[in-house]
Amino acid sequence: KVIYILNRKTTISEVKPVEEEEKEEKEPKEKIVNIMEDEDDGFEHINANLNDGLDDEQVILRIQEGFTNEVEDANSKSVIQICLGKIFTVFNLICFAIAAIIIALAIKNGTNPLGDLIFLFIMLGNVLIGIVTEVKSKKLIDQLSFDTNSTVTVVRNGNEILIPSEEIVTDDIMLIKAGQKIPADAKVRSGKIEVNESLITGESVSISKGNGATVFGGSYVVSGTAKLQITNVGRRSYIQKLAKQAKEVKIVQSEIMKSLNSY
Repeated sequence: KVIYILNRKTTISEVKPVEEEEKEEKEPKEKIVNIMEDEDDGFEHINANLNDGLDDEQVILRIQEGFTNEVEDANSKSVIQICLGKIFTVFNLICFAIAAIIIALAIKNGTNPLGDLIFLFIMLGNVLIGIVTEVKSKKLIDQLSFDTNSTVTVVRNGNEILIPSEEIVTDDIMLIKAGQKIPADAKVRSGKIEVNESLITGESVSISKGNGATVFGGSYVVSGTAKLQITNVGRRSYIQKLAKQAKEVKIVQSEIMKSLNSY
């Protein structure tokens, strides 16, 4: 058919086939990469048997390749470091110097310097607010770097054994029950559990996880029992990626500092 729109003839060459238009719409404009994507670690994962688990050779191979649940100790700043960093800044030191000069002149002249030191009280209040805010942030970050020193039950060589959680390797079959914290990302292979993911998502309502569902390290098991197969351990786990991003300090300059730096 020849299409006329507002007396304008559209030639056949201008009309795109419907298949080509649909293909263009289906193609994504950009590839979205987020923290949930699995790393291309080049390691061939296996679907371990629930009753046998991994054997010694498979465990040794994963340890040699670095697929254990050990996490680098990267502690956040201490409270003392936060206080010192907030107090001893260039701006604050200048204010302290000016205040010292005002007090010295007031003592020499026998006058009351409090009226001239109002700026000092405002500065100290700003410092206090900054310290309280950063200490609260530190506590939240420390919660993300959850303790991996607990023990868990895994199936290896057909036996259930108790090991420290940092010795878990990828593809381990782990037994989990109510009251325990999940030490690494995993997939439910059998059973059903309810988990609390508030540490990760902020949502306090427990979520039911059945066969095939994904669970994240740092979640608490509220009820039920299940066998999990570990998928991501150590720095590859979701919660450790979150903690790493949270610890990357980005200094945000105020409008006053931006104005001063522009001259």
